[in-house]
Amino acid sequence: MILLVDNSNTRTKFLICRDGQFCTHSRCLIPTAELTAENISAVVGAYRLSYAVVASVVPRTAELLHAVLQKFCPVCMLNATTPGLPIEFDYPGVATLGADRIANIIAAATHYSLPCIAVDAGTAVTFDVVLPAGQKARFVGGAIAPGMSTMLMAMNQGTALLPRVYVEGAVPPIGRNTSEAIQAGTYWGTCGMVDAILTQMKHDIGEKTFVVATGGDASKIASVVKKIDCIDELLTFRGLWQVAHIPQ
Repeated sequence: MILLVDNSNTRTKFLICRDGQFCTHSRCLIPTAELTAENISAVVGAYRLSYAVVASVVPRTAELLHAVLQKFCPVCMLNATTPGLPIEFDYPGVATLGADRIANIIAAATHYSLPCIAVDAGTAVTFDVVLPAGQKARFVGGAIAPGMSTMLMAMNQGTALLPRVYVEGAVPPIGRNTSEAIQAGTYWGTCGMVDAILTQMKHDIGEKTFVVATGGDASKIASVVKKIDCIDELLTFRGLWQVAHIPQ
């Protein structure tokens, strides 16, 4: 059994893969701020693991995850220098590329038609462009924007009177009070931003481009942004699974 871990700023997601199949019933979420050696061990201790692959964008918890998981099995902490990755990086800033984006890029390259844009809508909204390039796909860059939860938190913390609200359910474009107005601006503003960025990226690519979305806010955005072709909740895990099967 292989353990796949997506350690993001907000949540850390664990998933077991057995015989090439995702055991979705095994999926577990822990708020990243609440990760401890004890609850990590409690999640993985019930399994006989052969390998673990971790995508982390939080250095403190990356160290914790590695220290705990290596007691159970060999661990790969994914980064751009991981040997054997099935992609080429045409990206001068590759050393700063987040592991979650690398996993999404690998999944886009191996599971979807190219060119492809992978959109991950979470704490940040990331856009990653993957082009065909012979034997390997080629990552050429992307964009990063604040996610809805980040916008909402920033408005609350950066002002004296704006309340902390959340985007839930249907959001009308015209708010009837301050809370509704913040939700409307955040939700419809995010959808407009995603649509505009995809429009410009597709124009720059210059050919038919497939768009796959993942992340906690993907379904909310995709209901409005019709340039998104599909939602893949397991996109990051698919990339990690590919890394787990690179010959050692």
